[in-house]
Amino acid sequence: MTLSSVVESYIVHKRSLGMLFNSDAVLLRAYVKAIGDVDIRRIRPADVRRFLYGVGPSHGLLVFEVSLAQPECSMEWSLATLG
Repeated sequence: MTLSSVVESYIVHKRSLGMLFNSDAVLLRAYVKAIGDVDIRRIRPADVRRFLYGVGPSHGLLVFEVSLAQPECSMEWSLATLG
């Protein structure tokens, strides 16, 4: 299961619940672009930290870290929901 398929399915899921989910969708897609469209089992905490903290001054993505900590945004959610 690739990261892009999980991200797009998650965006569709959130929007099906009536959420606009535009800003979060932009951040999730930026994450796919930064990490690459890899198998989600290959993503490690260090990859997430590198994206969140980046290099140099803070780029405002620390709020996104809270989203990644939510259970429905976890790899387990993805595997259980998407197969």
